[in-house]
Amino acid sequence: GFIWDGGVMSDIGSPPFGRGTFSRGNDINEAGVITGVSHSSRGGMVVPYTAFIYDHGDWTELPSFGGADGYGNAINDRGDVVGSAEYDGQGSGGPHGALWSDGSIVDLGELGSDKSSVAQDINNSGQIVGVSLDPAGLSRAFIWERGSIRDLGDFGGAQSWAYGINDRGQMVGSAEDGDG
Repeated sequence: GFIWDGGVMSDIGSPPFGRGTFSRGNDINEAGVITGVSHSSRGGMVVPYTAFIYDHGDWTELPSFGGADGYGNAINDRGDVVGSAEYDGQGSGGPHGALWSDGSIVDLGELGSDKSSVAQDINNSGQIVGVSLDPAGLSRAFIWERGSIRDLGDFGGAQSWAYGINDRGQMVGSAEDGDG
């Protein structure tokens, strides 16, 4: 991972807790705090990935829901991170959208499938957007706010995806039209 500041690219390195040397910054807030994905400290035959916070040289590994992998996709100016995390023994389900805030991890749920969801972005009001599989296994854009997840719809097609949200609550993504 790296940070680009003042025209200079600096290597942030890899975390002291990781079982490998990989790191990737995915987002940075106004205070220069980074979230992303790196090798994890968690065990297993394959080195799992973990969500992290990198704060000016200090690394924090963010917990999963008991499973191996976690991914940090976005961070707001309060330091809240969103992404996804796995449960132990996933079974038929996949990772769930996660919010790491004030030392806790919150499962954002999914849109009725119990399969998977991924949080892509968070604004400074705590609104979160991402994508969830529905019961048919199709991708659906969602917004999560005040503890509730809601499908954002589409243009008459079967699938939609949400990738970003600003502080005004405007969201961006893509959606299929009636022709797919």
